[in-house]
Amino acid sequence: MNVFKKRLISLIQVICMLVGIMWGVPFSRGNKVYAALANHVVISQIYAGGGLDVGNPTYNRKFVELYNPTNSSVDLSTWSLQCQENKSINSVKINLTGTIQAHGYYLIVSAIAGSVGQDIPVGEDVLYNFKINTSQQKVILANTQDALTFTDITGSPRSANIIDAVGYGIGKYSYSEGNSAPTQSVTQSLLRKANDGSTPYIGSGNGNGWDTDDNASDFVVCNTPFPRNSSVVEPVPPAAFTVNQPTSADNGVNDDGKSSVTVNWTDSATTTVDHYEIVAKEGLAPEVSDIVPGETSIANRIQTATFDWTAGENLYVGVVAVDINGLRTLCTGTPANVTVAADGHTASNVATVTSGSYTVSAGGTANETITNVPYGTTKSDFVAALTKGESHESFDETGLHDPVVSGDKIVVTAEDGTTKVTYTITVKPAPKSTIATVTSGSYTVSAGGTSNETITNVPYGTTKSDFVAALTKGESHESFDETGLHDPVVSGDKIVVTAEDGTTKVTYTITVNAAPKSTVATVTSGSYTVSAGGTANETITNVPYGTSKIAFQSALTKGNASQTWDVSELSDPVVSGDKIVVTAEDGTTKVTYTITVKPAPKSTIATVTSGSYTVSAGGTSNETITNVPYGTTKSDFVAALTKGESHESFDETGLHDPVVSGDKIVVTAEDGTTKVTYTITVKPAPKSTVATVTSGSYTVSAGGTSNETITNVPYGTSKIAFQSELTKGNASQTWDVSELSDPVASGDKIVVTAEDGTTKVTYTITVNAAPKSTIATVTSGSYTVSAGGTSNETITNVPYGTTKSDFVAALTKGESHESFDETGLHDPVVSGDKIVVTAEDGTTKVTYTITVKPAPKSTIATVTSGSYTVSAGGTSNETITNVPYGTTKSDFVAALTKGESHESFDETGLHDPVVSGDKIVVTAEDGTTKVTYTVTVNSPIVPAAFTVNQPTSADNGVNDDGKSSVTVSWTDSGTVTVDHYEIVAKAGSAPGISDTVAGKTSIAKGIQTATFDWTAGENLYVGVVAVDVNGLKTLCSGTTANVTVTADGHTPTPPEIISKGTVIDPETGKEVESIETKVTKEVDGTETVSVKSQEAIVLRTPDGKVNPVINISKLGFSSEGTSI
Repeated sequence: MNVFKKRLISLIQVICMLVGIMWGVPFSRGNKVYAALANHVVISQIYAGGGLDVGNPTYNRKFVELYNPTNSSVDLSTWSLQCQENKSINSVKINLTGTIQAHGYYLIVSAIAGSVGQDIPVGEDVLYNFKINTSQQKVILANTQDALTFTDITGSPRSANIIDAVGYGIGKYSYSEGNSAPTQSVTQSLLRKANDGSTPYIGSGNGNGWDTDDNASDFVVCNTPFPRNSSVVEPVPPAAFTVNQPTSADNGVNDDGKSSVTVNWTDSATTTVDHYEIVAKEGLAPEVSDIVPGETSIANRIQTATFDWTAGENLYVGVVAVDINGLRTLCTGTPANVTVAADGHTASNVATVTSGSYTVSAGGTANETITNVPYGTTKSDFVAALTKGESHESFDETGLHDPVVSGDKIVVTAEDGTTKVTYTITVKPAPKSTIATVTSGSYTVSAGGTSNETITNVPYGTTKSDFVAALTKGESHESFDETGLHDPVVSGDKIVVTAEDGTTKVTYTITVNAAPKSTVATVTSGSYTVSAGGTANETITNVPYGTSKIAFQSALTKGNASQTWDVSELSDPVVSGDKIVVTAEDGTTKVTYTITVKPAPKSTIATVTSGSYTVSAGGTSNETITNVPYGTTKSDFVAALTKGESHESFDETGLHDPVVSGDKIVVTAEDGTTKVTYTITVKPAPKSTVATVTSGSYTVSAGGTSNETITNVPYGTSKIAFQSELTKGNASQTWDVSELSDPVASGDKIVVTAEDGTTKVTYTITVNAAPKSTIATVTSGSYTVSAGGTSNETITNVPYGTTKSDFVAALTKGESHESFDETGLHDPVVSGDKIVVTAEDGTTKVTYTITVKPAPKSTIATVTSGSYTVSAGGTSNETITNVPYGTTKSDFVAALTKGESHESFDETGLHDPVVSGDKIVVTAEDGTTKVTYTVTVNSPIVPAAFTVNQPTSADNGVNDDGKSSVTVSWTDSGTVTVDHYEIVAKAGSAPGISDTVAGKTSIAKGIQTATFDWTAGENLYVGVVAVDVNGLKTLCSGTTANVTVTADGHTPTPPEIISKGTVIDPETGKEVESIETKVTKEVDGTETVSVKSQEAIVLRTPDGKVNPVINISKLGFSSEGTSI
């Protein structure tokens, strides 16, 4: 390095001294118009204290909260939140999703969770990995998902994509809206003020939409952060209202100078309203503060109100809806003025009353009557049941008793104070008594107040007359019904007391005290002979033989119902010598009765039963015994019979041995007279169970099982010859030969069934081995197969395209043991293919050479489409429908798929673009088969209704370009029919569809706003074109009148001066470095010098001092350009 370079300063230092750069400028307002309550989505709360592992943060995650103070929901799916820490200008971009409701919140939560702090108490709408801090931060809400540049944020004006921004802290790159918001601790959040500008608090329900474009004024530090997500809406906006035209009428109050005004309204969703208030103002539309006294708390479902106002005034009336948070909204539709009716009232002279309860005379005199007043009516109830004939009447009630009585008077005075009517009252007679009770000084009488009462403690044996005489009536007019009383009275008797009214009744049930216990211990009988000697031991005789214990007792009658019997010494049935002991009610007196039973009669039973046979029991003298097994011996037969009574005797002379059908046995009863003859039926003899065969020719097994064998059967034995060599084991057996082949083969079966039809033996046959076959031929019902008997044959007439498997399947072997060699076959088979057939002997072979028919040409003439609907009816005339409007001929054909590749299209019937009724003819490969497809094109989609708003224009901020920006916005009531928009513009006249603005031909349908540059000062017409999914363009309605494009307001920028030259070393006079310099003069006169060099150099003045602000020409440049 030479001495000169050692004395140099770096070029970078010189540039920094010559060019001033300012950083950290605050956001410019640009063209944005601000109000105290924002008209856009805002950042409502920032909590940066989470995501820590130390300290005491409130929550373990950071969050940013948004709020929508407008009355419409906002789609956030194209928006983003961009966070920049002051230590870096690099952004973290968080793409948002979904929608934020009108007056609703939206919560973005960091995915980074610290180990200290509580969980966020509500669910997030977006979870993203981001960091923000409590001391230096800027958070930006944008309606784009492109990353914002430093210029986007700091430019003047800032990017139109920035919806809201919050900055706090002081740093190199700090910026904010207006003054910075305050910083926070880890336990605090930064909270936007409430909609009314007040300091918000938890649960205020007032929304957080205050925005004066100054972060310091708009935000406060919140000591209790409270995140809210999309489930929260506040304040709830009032519903849509319609206030109807008010009416006015005389209020009926005489000479008060006022009349009534009635207003009513409708509310489409009253759930959002807590109550209503009425506002009114003379001569002008009322404001929220013009409240009508007494009309400040009308329930939300009333929707009508009437109030008094000075007669004759020109009045405007409105309705204010108040929500649950106290937000007051003046309803739409406040009507024009109503003239308050004049006070035309004349005092009434009506002094009458009517009543829905009593009979009121209406004779029109000063003395009338009120009759049919119920007995006992109180004074207040009486007056309450009267209806004034005119509301201003007054009552004089001094002539009324309480309760009112006949002869009472009430005086009615009319509004005029003079007219009076006196009403004389007649009260109905008192009702008859409903008392139906008794009392007694002798008995206990219940007083439960019910219709069923009791009279107890009545002495045993009390006579009916004494009983009634001891009762005292509760009211003298009562009457007694004594038909329910015995004489003397007994427990359970009833006496019915009827009140004076003849309806009210009380039934008294009587309980009589117990009588002394009886000493009666005797019995009597209408069936037996019972002694009555009056001793402790008596007899009961003439009891029939066989009387059961129960029947015996039932034939006895107790001398007293309360006595008890001891029947433990009674047999069942009773027998002579049995005893029954009777104990009187007193428990002491007892009588023992000894029983004598009559002798038993001889049995007349002459029946038998059997557990082996079926014995009839018809109860006649001739019965039957059936189902006796064949061959039963006489002794076995008799032994199997059971006598019906042990004293019976059998006469067996009519029995054979063994017994046979028709035999008889006579049974005689004990009485020797009663006889029953039983005739016997024996079962038929059993059928044979032999199911075996033998043979003199074959070997037949005889294992005695149900499965046997027949072996050594010669090969080729016929089915008939085989059967003829077998001998039945019993002539009555039958053979099932359905499983025998002809000739018989090994594995064949013959089933032998015995005479009994049940016993069966299956014989499996084994045939001696046959010699192997030499047959190696095939036949076919599908093809032509030669049969020359040589080793080389042919198979012809095989259809084109026959698969290998189908070809082989269509061949029939000449002998089942043949094998095929198919290696010479293609798939599908072709002419020249060969198949070799080998016989069972493995030696004999025949080779068949195949000839295949020529392939037929295709008759397929169909098309399909993944884009359109193509009919497939199989006819020569089909349809293609659902073709989008405007489809070109080439696109239409390209979207069709041929049913077979050799098809050809005749497109001469197609327009370009295609239209309904066009035809395309498809011809198959055979040249004959044709299908004509008729085309139906969809109708053009009619775009939705549009409104294009008045465009605006402003200087675009580009210096001296001769242009300014034009902004146009529009609304579309049904964007589903629109694919995108295009902007059209024309100077001096309305634009057409073709007058598109460069760069504005593909605006997404959800944007509905656009800004573009245009020549300043021109009289411009602007329109919007809606393009549907088929490319149909429609010029939207509401294309605005001309707008004058704003003038380019910039002052021309002085030209740059560029010089090239060399730096001369002042000591040596030699060239040191080749350089380029550029001098730019700003509007304010400041000159900026930039120097370009390949290597670092220094600049110094001839006197050796560095002074970059002096005239640069003194540095000794040898200039190749303009001298500087």
